[in-house]
Amino acid sequence: MSARRILPLLAACACAVVLGASNSASAYVQQRSSTTGVPLKWTKLPVRFNINTRAAKGVTNAQIAAAVRAAYAAWTAPSCTNVTVQDTGSTQSDGNRQDSVNTNSWLTGWPAEYGSSTLGLTLTIYNPQSGSINDADTVYNPNYTWSTSGSQFAIDVQSVATHEIGHQLGLDHTPITSATMFRSTGQGDTSQRSLHSDDIQGICGIYPSGQGGTTPECTTKAQCAPNEDCVSGKCVTTGTKGYGGPCDAADACNSGICLRSNGVQVCTQLCEQQACPNGDQCVSVSSSTGQTTKACLPGTAQTGTKDLGDACTSNNDCKTEICVSVPGSGYL
Repeated sequence: MSARRILPLLAACACAVVLGASNSASAYVQQRSSTTGVPLKWTKLPVRFNINTRAAKGVTNAQIAAAVRAAYAAWTAPSCTNVTVQDTGSTQSDGNRQDSVNTNSWLTGWPAEYGSSTLGLTLTIYNPQSGSINDADTVYNPNYTWSTSGSQFAIDVQSVATHEIGHQLGLDHTPITSATMFRSTGQGDTSQRSLHSDDIQGICGIYPSGQGGTTPECTTKAQCAPNEDCVSGKCVTTGTKGYGGPCDAADACNSGICLRSNGVQVCTQLCEQQACPNGDQCVSVSSSTGQTTKACLPGTAQTGTKDLGDACTSNNDCKTEICVSVPGSGYL
């Protein structure tokens, strides 16, 4: 089988909080597109979230759920912001980057590429042209002992969740060491549960009060999500191409994802949580920022039935998709 390098027409960035480290300076930092420099934010409110039903070392799922909900409440509390959130309940998923619901999940294993000192990691999917955030799932490291009581021998759930939710909402790491959005914490530290004035300036700067409305007005398509257009001042879904359909941009697809493969662009979907349609392959995809996810590759379903060494007439006959001529033996 030939190897294929595919490039998704979407963008992603990852932000994390780690154990230890320190430095100082000033002012909140808003996340920006790595390709266009456009600042990131949600253009549709409320921001929806759910919580995985899995427990973690040292805490029950009920304790996790209460702490995560309190963390969201911290960000919506300042009177100077209009940001709102919606709790959609519990889930058994570790996140679906297409559903515009921010999943909070303690994994069963922690990938080495995430870093052993990383406590939580948020992957933000966004439109690099408009800066509109489409999804921001957070995973937490199960290798640490967690607590909701402030134990000096464990990591505080609410502190780390409040930090990661700041990333979900578009904030990046601040150099202010006493702020929630500072890049590190430690065992027994509960200080990041409460917002620092720097954090409040950040959330109110990105989502100032007085701008109301659950569907913000738009004037151009660039202000909407990749699979939306600006119609009568509102962002509405316009992508009509289904799985496998030709596309020249993500907004042509009802999934909002268009992949380029060997010079041909087709609509597809992510596949970390589900099988691909038609038996197509689920392959690793590198985003424009270097993050890796998995997406279906239309037209790659295995159709061959012949094993290595069996007679064949074409590549389509073989499970390996390779049929070669062998002198004196025909094609194998």
